[in-house]
Amino acid sequence: MQHLDEGLLQAWLDHPRSGLEPSEVADIRSHLASCEACARELEVLRGSGVEAHSLLAAGVDRSVPRPPFEEVVRRARGQGELRRARRRLSRMAWAASLVVALGVGWWSNDLYRQARMAEAERAPAAVPARLLEAPAPEAEAAAIEPQVGASTVPTGRAEEAAQRSDPEATAELRDQAGFADTQPAPEPSVATREFARAGAQAAAPSAPPADDRVVVSGIVRNERGEPVTSAQVYVAGLDVGVLTQQDGSYTLLVPPADTALDLTVARIGYRTEKQAFDGRPGSTVVADFDLHEEALQLQEIIVAGAVGGVQRRALGNAITRVDARPEWSSATLEAAEAVLDRGLVTLPAAAVLSIDLAGTLVRVRQDLGDAVVLTLVQGHGNEGVETWPIESAGTVASRQVDDLLVTATAPLGDDSLQVLLDQVR
Repeated sequence: MQHLDEGLLQAWLDHPRSGLEPSEVADIRSHLASCEACARELEVLRGSGVEAHSLLAAGVDRSVPRPPFEEVVRRARGQGELRRARRRLSRMAWAASLVVALGVGWWSNDLYRQARMAEAERAPAAVPARLLEAPAPEAEAAAIEPQVGASTVPTGRAEEAAQRSDPEATAELRDQAGFADTQPAPEPSVATREFARAGAQAAAPSAPPADDRVVVSGIVRNERGEPVTSAQVYVAGLDVGVLTQQDGSYTLLVPPADTALDLTVARIGYRTEKQAFDGRPGSTVVADFDLHEEALQLQEIIVAGAVGGVQRRALGNAITRVDARPEWSSATLEAAEAVLDRGLVTLPAAAVLSIDLAGTLVRVRQDLGDAVVLTLVQGHGNEGVETWPIESAGTVASRQVDDLLVTATAPLGDDSLQVLLDQVR
């Protein structure tokens, strides 16, 4: 027969509070009646429980009365109120410290302003040079000798009334000081007037220097009255220029000049126009342009001789061959600059498509937009050389840029290509 474990035996001892079912209680009772070992174990557990209760009872101070349940609840609520009061106190202390900090900051700022005002009042005003001169003996005597029968007026208020030149304020001061109607009002001294004028000049802000550049603005249109966008508006020789906006307008700031200046407008596919304007400092000029369309003329050229030879343009003649065509090979920017012993000459703001070499010559191709390519051949020109050999499907023009001879070609008109060539650097 299986014996009962200690847990069931302890539950049997505490069965009113152990939660055992009546059937379980009956089974345990019948088992204890038939099993001596489990009965002895039950007696041992019962004796241990009695001993434990006696030990616990010995340590209880029976003289201390037990408080009623309501008192325990009241004390617990009191502890909660105390904790809440402490939290409120900490919040109030934090708020008070913040208010004190703000007050100290405001007070410090006020003290700083007062100190600055006092320092400004103590600072000596600028004295004109003529006041530093020695006064005439008669003026010094008149200033020192007191006037008989004259009353004393507070100096600060009298000077204030004199500076304001307010007759009513002066009369009020005279009445308060006891002046009679027949007595003249005291005139401010020369020193007072000069000090006041010097102080006013020192307090007045200095006017910023005026911009003396010439403001040139206007609108660029075509023959149909439509705005021309991205047209170059510049003053030759001054490196000053701008592109027109979407509505054809532009605004250009030009350094002043003693003579009239020429304003140039250029756009690919249009005839270049110029206008003269006054270059006086600070002037404003309105200059509108009406551009006329110009058909692109693809002129033929003849190239003869070796690399570095002379190129001549032949108008109206057909080209059957090109002699001594340079053998170009692709190169890097560093290699091209090493050949020229300086930086490349290019058109600003135009993307570089390719760089090629042919002996001592460098060819640069740049994108002008709308499938238009500008080709620049450059090198150190020999005596008598006017232009470099160049393959072209349009007009050709050359220009000396520092120590380089630059030959340009593009499918543009003569004027348009010359405008672009003038802009290369």
